Amino acid sequence: MVLKPPENCQVLQANRDTNTIVDRSLVPAIIASKIRLVPYSGQPRMVCLRAEIIGCYHYEGVISYSVIQGDVKDTGYDGREESGILVGGIGQLCDGRYGIDEPFVKKYNEWVGWKNDTMGYGSSVEMTFEFDIVRNFTALYMHSNNDFRQGVQVFSHAKAYFSVGGEHFFPEPVSYTYPADTIMPEARNVTVKLHHRTGRFLKLQLFFANKWMMISEISFESGL
Repeated sequence: MVLKPPENCQVLQANRDTNTIVDRSLVPAIIASKIRLVPYSGQPRMVCLRAEIIGCYHYEGVISYSVIQGDVKDTGYDGREESGILVGGIGQLCDGRYGIDEPFVKKYNEWVGWKNDTMGYGSSVEMTFEFDIVRNFTALYMHSNNDFRQGVQVFSHAKAYFSVGGEHFFPEPVSYTYPADTIMPEARNVTVKLHHRTGRFLKLQLFFANKWMMISEISFESGL
C-alpha cells in the first residue's frame, strides 16, 4: 500500500540511500521560532531522518504585518486572510528574498504586487508592521520593481506613521517622495530615512506612480 501525505502539504524529496546528502531550499523562506520535521515515506516501512536546518537570526524584530492581499499574491504569508486583508502573520515582504527584474515571471516570482484599478486600493496601499518592542527607527529599505515598460513603477510617495500601542498613530508622518524613473527599468533598493522616530507599530502608506506597484522585500534599521 502506498501512503499519501496529508492534503495541502509539500513533501521535500530526500535521499534514497543512507549516505547521500541532499540540500533543499525553502521557498518561500520560513520565519519561525520552532520548526517540526515529520519523516515521511510512501512505502509502509521504517523511516530514518538526520537533518540540519541552516538559517540566520531574524534581528529586525518584525512580529507580523497586515496588508490587503495583492493582485500578485503574498503566497508565503503564514497568518490569516479576513475580507481580503492579511492579518496576524508574516510572509514574502520580510523573508529576505529579493525578486528578479522580470515582475511577472511566476517560476521565480518573489514579488507582491497591487494594481491601482483594483477595487478597494484607491490611490495607495497601506501596510502595518508590528515589532517585538518599542524601537527607534532610522531607516526602512524596500526592494521595488520599476519595469515601466509593463506598467510597473516604484511608488511615487511614501508616508510612515508610528504608534506605541497600535491603536492611535502619531498624526505627523515621515514623508518621502521618490523621483520617477522612466529610463532604467531594473528593480532597485529604495531607502527611506525615518529620522529616529519611535514606536512598536509602523504604518506605511505607499502611493501609486503607475498601474502596478510591486515589492519583494521590506526591511528596517532600528535601535532599542
